[in-house]
Amino acid sequence: MIDAQEMERKRIAADLHDSVGQMLSLSKLHMSEISEVIAADLPSEKDTAENAMRLIDEACQEVRNISHNLMPGALIKLGLVPAVRELIRKAGHSKTIRFNFSSDLDEKRLDEKVEISLYRIVQEIISNILKHANASEVTITIKNAEENSIQLNISDNGNGFDTAILDSVTGIGWKNIYSRLAMMNGKMNIQSQLNSGTSITIRIFL
Repeated sequence: MIDAQEMERKRIAADLHDSVGQMLSLSKLHMSEISEVIAADLPSEKDTAENAMRLIDEACQEVRNISHNLMPGALIKLGLVPAVRELIRKAGHSKTIRFNFSSDLDEKRLDEKVEISLYRIVQEIISNILKHANASEVTITIKNAEENSIQLNISDNGNGFDTAILDSVTGIGWKNIYSRLAMMNGKMNIQSQLNSGTSITIRIFL
């Protein structure tokens, strides 16, 4: 199910970038030419032309954002580590929060399904931290581990929570994390206490 969802995300992202994105770029080019004519012959309509150009620019940016959220280009082209760095860079702008990231994978590429699943897991956990943890610092490490495995650690100094609630979790985000781990034969350990932060360790066997 998740594999099919990711394939569809990848297809839609490519279609948005290659088809809709190109059409908007051509529209912008034509509108630019029209704007020059309007500025010369109909100066009273100059503001209208400029507003149209601005709307096309905003539409182009929105298509890029949607395409990136569906399937980040850095993940497909460069791999997990650069994509996570980009994700952290963007997340760091949204709140007053410090991210620390390290990895010993360097430019090592993993199986595409593993890279996508680990990226989605990091994305979901960061989203939860930003929404609920009230943390000021987050540390993320991705490293090679024993028995041909990859270990992901994410810890924060936020509110923490009672891990017993995970037994009855209903949120789609956590369900997707568990589904991805089951698909990859992965393991997750969560340590958290109220007002003492949270530490999540995930191990994926390659």
